[in-house]
Amino acid sequence: RQALARQLGAEALTDPRIDQAMLLARQAVMLDDNSQTEGTLLATLLRSPAVISTFTVPIEVRPLQTVISPDGGTLAVSDNSGLVRFFDTTTRRESRPPLKDHGTGLPDAYGGPYFFAIRQTTGPMNQYGLVLDVFDARTPTGQPMRLVRSLAMNPVFVSQFTGQFDPLFSSPDGNALYFAWTLENLNHTDGRAYLDSWDVSTGAHRVVPLGSNGMDGAAAISAGRVMAVTDTSTITLDGRTLQIIRSVPLNLGFAYVAVSPTGNTLAVGSGQGAAGGDTFSLVDLATGTRTPAAGSHAAQIENITFTPDGRRIITGGDDGAVIVWDATTAVPIETLSGHSGRVVGQAISADGKTVYASGLDG
Repeated sequence: RQALARQLGAEALTDPRIDQAMLLARQAVMLDDNSQTEGTLLATLLRSPAVISTFTVPIEVRPLQTVISPDGGTLAVSDNSGLVRFFDTTTRRESRPPLKDHGTGLPDAYGGPYFFAIRQTTGPMNQYGLVLDVFDARTPTGQPMRLVRSLAMNPVFVSQFTGQFDPLFSSPDGNALYFAWTLENLNHTDGRAYLDSWDVSTGAHRVVPLGSNGMDGAAAISAGRVMAVTDTSTITLDGRTLQIIRSVPLNLGFAYVAVSPTGNTLAVGSGQGAAGGDTFSLVDLATGTRTPAAGSHAAQIENITFTPDGRRIITGGDDGAVIVWDATTAVPIETLSGHSGRVVGQAISADGKTVYASGLDG
């Protein structure tokens, strides 16, 4: 027992997955409770003191994007097997059967009483298609999520080459759904940008050309508005009528952009993804002032998100780190460790106190 406890303790200190490492260290203490195994458990915990829990998926799949329900009770995680899994954030266990054929790599979203997910379809002659499914997020725990309706996606988006960033988001009440996207030109440059909108109750679909190229980011913002950020403009629309309220010229080029909840500030990735590190800048849309972040990731940034109150920015990168930044000064506040591989998805609770991050380390 003593030899096995020492072996488990040694493995705990080197295991790249923090959840497995903690299990190994705890088991070592249970086998032989002494100062050495207790010290190993403490050292394992100190590797990532901010980690409060872990969610596990089958070893053969990798989690991708994550979204959190408005009440914070359910975490939806898409993976590379084509599934969307639902976890109870209290028990950390799957709370209902997963959705099949919805892990398309395109984003999922919660809004009001609904969960939105894009499903891949196959038609005659194996013709590829996409459908936007609307589910009842209030379906009782343990039951398959109830399908409310399916929305037809823009056939141009489905049939043409499109850009890398395709934000999907809804109004706070879930009654309106938005999808921002851009065409890709034959020479692989960004083409014309569009905003699609659906009335969730009727399925009515509208398309708004945004009048510029590229899609770097989009979000629902305060006062019932929607903001889309292209390569050359920041465009604010009325969320109900889709009339363009304001368009601000802004030369960003190809970049990943997060929009603050008020729409007053952008967090703009460098777009370079250099091997030596990656960072971002804040852009004040009222003054045009750019504030470079006072720090960086050791590798490319994969995600940039504002907290719901707009006071913090969360970034996740290929270096496995999740960094919390002050949204006014762009100064790093805390680095959250725990992942040993690329952080590919992140979600933030409504109160801004909990960050959920998914990584390619499982």
